[in-house]
Amino acid sequence: MATRTIVNSISTPTTSQELPKLQDQAGNSAFRRDSGYFTQSQTPDRNSNSQQSSRSSSNAVDRTANQVRPGTSGTGPAQSLAEFDKHVDNDTISRFSHIQSQIEKPLLKYVCKFPGKYRSMAIRLMVLGTSESEAKPYIVVLAPEDQCKRVRKFFDKTSVRALCQPEDDTMPSFEVLVYGRPPEPKEGDDDIDVLVPLINGNLGFTSDTYCGAPIIVRQPSGVEKRATFGGIVKAVSKNGDFKLYGLTAGHVVGDTDDDLSVQSITDTVAYSDELSISDSDSDSDADGFVEEIQEAVVDAEFFDEPEKALALQDDGSASWSSLELGNLGNISKEGLQVSPGDGKGRTWISGENFDWALIEMTDYKPNRLRPRSRTEDEGSHAVASTTGDLVMPPPLSDYIGMKKSVVVISGSEGPKRGHISALPSRLLLHPGRKFVNSLVVHLEDNKRIVDGDSGSWVVNERSLQVYGHVVATDAFGGGYIMPLDETFRDIKNRLSVASVELASMVDIVSVMMLKSFGRSTVSPPLPNPVIWETTPTTKTPGIPLCDYDSGYATGRSSARNSARSSGQQSGVYSHNGKRVRRRDS
Repeated sequence: MATRTIVNSISTPTTSQELPKLQDQAGNSAFRRDSGYFTQSQTPDRNSNSQQSSRSSSNAVDRTANQVRPGTSGTGPAQSLAEFDKHVDNDTISRFSHIQSQIEKPLLKYVCKFPGKYRSMAIRLMVLGTSESEAKPYIVVLAPEDQCKRVRKFFDKTSVRALCQPEDDTMPSFEVLVYGRPPEPKEGDDDIDVLVPLINGNLGFTSDTYCGAPIIVRQPSGVEKRATFGGIVKAVSKNGDFKLYGLTAGHVVGDTDDDLSVQSITDTVAYSDELSISDSDSDSDADGFVEEIQEAVVDAEFFDEPEKALALQDDGSASWSSLELGNLGNISKEGLQVSPGDGKGRTWISGENFDWALIEMTDYKPNRLRPRSRTEDEGSHAVASTTGDLVMPPPLSDYIGMKKSVVVISGSEGPKRGHISALPSRLLLHPGRKFVNSLVVHLEDNKRIVDGDSGSWVVNERSLQVYGHVVATDAFGGGYIMPLDETFRDIKNRLSVASVELASMVDIVSVMMLKSFGRSTVSPPLPNPVIWETTPTTKTPGIPLCDYDSGYATGRSSARNSARSSGQQSGVYSHNGKRVRRRDS
């Protein structure tokens, strides 16, 4: 049975694989539990006598099958609480889904009611225990440390407690773990151009595709962010024209540190109709149903093997370190989408943040799976089991809850093998106002999702189906994926187009042929609510070449004759619609 640990302690891995050892930081961490609810934060407890724990910075934790990160729980002194890859029955999953649907809005409003600002948060169903036989499903909430107290008090409410642990013994019951580390976007800090490092003479790792290419988003201020290019998508207008864009994570364009104000969130989030929350219920500082669990935290420099820690860091950033950079596009100062987080006279109806950005490209390559290096068991040569265009996955409802073998086409190291968890996960990414469905990927072969891997597509190596793009990781080593069909639905609604889909080789060849002809006639523009930089627009395949339009379409506010030449650079388009400052994703 594969296991993964939660927090580091002196416990020993239960499998033959060895973990990187983390040195303990001064100060012990206390773990207490009462009635099944407990919280874990990063601040050492001054009254602690239990074993201390640690983590590496940037979630630098190996997360592989049959591998454990030892942890402590409130069940007894220095006991190990680990995550186990065990089957969870449908009744338990359905009950979790019901609970999360009832608590999400009240939790968000409760956290944001008092002074302060909220940030990203995740709610996961995980199988935890001190051994495989004792492991059982938990509700795990990952939140900023300074908000853990509020989250704990929320779950201490009588109504919430009754929801999670009903008196009816025939219904699934959950203990709750509140963990003081929110999901972290895997961007890399290093300024609004989109640049690709030249690697062995190619833009990106290979001449065959841009999928998985390391990119640098550079702003006029000099701020830069590292990220990964997912691939090329096609937005089709209602009149049959289409545009091609690159897709990456949206937080590389927005300001992830500009937390949403309390007023803007509380004005838009309402309580659930079925869950009654009393502000006077368990709002004191006294210990309640949810007890605090403390964690001592260390950074990468506390590794027993500092050379190894440094190597891990270098491994993650080397792909972006090229002295030569090629231009892939640039960022539009005014995005199509409204800013979901500033609350200044703008509307953001859905409140859902799927964390995407569209890049208006200067060049195109097919959506292909880059060859990955074989593992020791597979030999020494690169392997790509299937060739051809990457394709759309089935609807999320057809595969959510199923364990899937995948590869993450990362900018840091190329394809990394792993699997998508069968257990449900809900994610709230700043500046979103609603939790959304997410998938969680666990990497194998001692690989990690590192800074700069945000935007990476997650692909089935055999079927070539794209399940989504990486947006964050958490303290348990899981990588959060925005499901592709839900991301495309959001893009479709924001662009007011007929459909959004993966670009095929035919689509790309069509656009490249028109560019080579240098044609500049502008076809009817796609419906855009604000100004865009101009981009190539093409009729859908199946029409004779002479009917293709090689011009550049603009937004509604631009005239049809405002086309640019085909050689001009285009821009990055952010889901968040924010002006950019440089950081890495």
